Amino acid sequence: MENRNDELTVYRILDRFEKLRSIRSNYEPVWDEITDYVLPSRGTYSALQSNVPAQRRDRKILDITGIVACRTLASRVITEMTSPNERWFDLRLQDPVLDQQEHIRRFLYDVSEKVFAALSDGWSLPHIESTTDWIAYGTACLYVQAVKEDDDKSKTELVFKSIPVTELFVAENFKGEPDTVFRYFQLPLRQIAQEFGTDEFDADLMVGLEKDPDRLYEVIHAVYPSDTYVVGGKMKKSMKFKSCYVLRDKKLLLSEGGFKNMPFIVFRFWKRTGESYGGSPAWDSLSDIRMINVMSETALRSFQLEAFPPLLAASDGVIMPLKTMPNGVNIGGMSPEGRRLIEPLLTGTKTQMAFEVLEQRRQSIRNAFFVDPLINRENSIRTAAEVQKRAAEELNGIGPFVRRYEQEYLEPLLDRVVEWVLETQYKPEEIPEEIQGKETTLEYTAPLAKTHRAKQLDSTVTFLQLLQTLAQADPSILGVLKQENLVGMLTDLLGVPYYIMKSQEELMAEKQQQMEQQMMQQLQEMGPALAQTVKGTSEGLKTIAQTAQVGLGGQGTINVR
Repeated sequence: MENRNDELTVYRILDRFEKLRSIRSNYEPVWDEITDYVLPSRGTYSALQSNVPAQRRDRKILDITGIVACRTLASRVITEMTSPNERWFDLRLQDPVLDQQEHIRRFLYDVSEKVFAALSDGWSLPHIESTTDWIAYGTACLYVQAVKEDDDKSKTELVFKSIPVTELFVAENFKGEPDTVFRYFQLPLRQIAQEFGTDEFDADLMVGLEKDPDRLYEVIHAVYPSDTYVVGGKMKKSMKFKSCYVLRDKKLLLSEGGFKNMPFIVFRFWKRTGESYGGSPAWDSLSDIRMINVMSETALRSFQLEAFPPLLAASDGVIMPLKTMPNGVNIGGMSPEGRRLIEPLLTGTKTQMAFEVLEQRRQSIRNAFFVDPLINRENSIRTAAEVQKRAAEELNGIGPFVRRYEQEYLEPLLDRVVEWVLETQYKPEEIPEEIQGKETTLEYTAPLAKTHRAKQLDSTVTFLQLLQTLAQADPSILGVLKQENLVGMLTDLLGVPYYIMKSQEELMAEKQQQMEQQMMQQLQEMGPALAQTVKGTSEGLKTIAQTAQVGLGGQGTINVR
């Protein structure tokens, strides 16, 4: 019965794969051209058999404007949005009341630091590759999975891997989110045995493992919504997404499992409604990129004709072959009458015009990659007003694509890493009860995001300056400010780390201690006067007592009415 279910699963996966492959076929010619002209160094072709190791892929390239523009935009996005040198995000609670509580803020700050440390270990290089694919092909994928450590099987570590777009086959749900991903790739038989074992191998595979272990086999990793999903289920078959590895050559189910979250994070630069794959700046400028390579060849020929024009020589008297090298002497090149028998053939080419047209095409390609608004910003800006203006121009140009980048890539990535950090680095009792089960949100603090926060900071500073001016006439007006909230907001806007600031509990304890010290000091200062007062009071009471005793002795009793 189990074998029958496995065969049915394999059949369904292979059938779905062929349908997804048919849908993707229209994109593949464009991706192959982008690989040729924009990403020859690390791009791949849609046909896996075409990806030969150490293959030269730059033979068609005569102009590298597209390559440089792609790299420039990728480096800018990575630097401006996900700086590797400083944490570029803060965790927040969607509940504004809880989010303002200081102990919650400090806990989220600590989680953010641990998440950034987890990202710093193994994410940087796949992140660069995925972002470059995102800009070149318009569709990119990062694979995130927690695996057991080699040294200690009781612990897990996060593995990040960039998946080439040519290995991806994607389908969306009704919300437009990728919920089905098939990865089609090749592995040596030896690695397949190491990863999945040999229990399911037939006799042919066992013989091949012994005689030709490095032979490549086609493998499909299919991840799609599970039809046996149980909310809160911990068994693999009851998880939200089903995961199956199929050996396509042998129609063999290698492994079957599940994931709580989609391990393939697929993100697009822009996309048309109803399509699963995206477009990119390379798509938009591909016609210019092709044109500039053809024009470069024409311009080079024009330059060669101008530098080394054809020669016209008389049919008689000129000794061949002509010596066109420097200091070459051509016998018979001059007639007895002094007339030249060898003349250059001037074709009238206008090389300067050709290079001007080339520069126009280059500028068009740079504009498609948003290069001009992003480069040399520091060298061209002198005043604060120009800084704000240029920042606004940058956001207006690339803002919509940045938002998709955050929503489809950075947010799912951080959700998975935060979940892993809370499960592996905190005990349940260490997590504040108030935030358990609460939704968290992200606040980006990267340089590009700081342009938004700078406006809020400027408005706050302006408000405080006006309030200080009004307070000169009426100091009580400052009472409208909540100083502790104001300090917390400025701390967030300026990106000041919480660990250099004292908590409210520490401030209250210090204030209480100061009050006690002041009271003790006042008592010490009042000591001599208080002692004299006490002494005078004691003597007065003693005199009154003696007088009362005398009175009692002479009058007998006192009648109290």
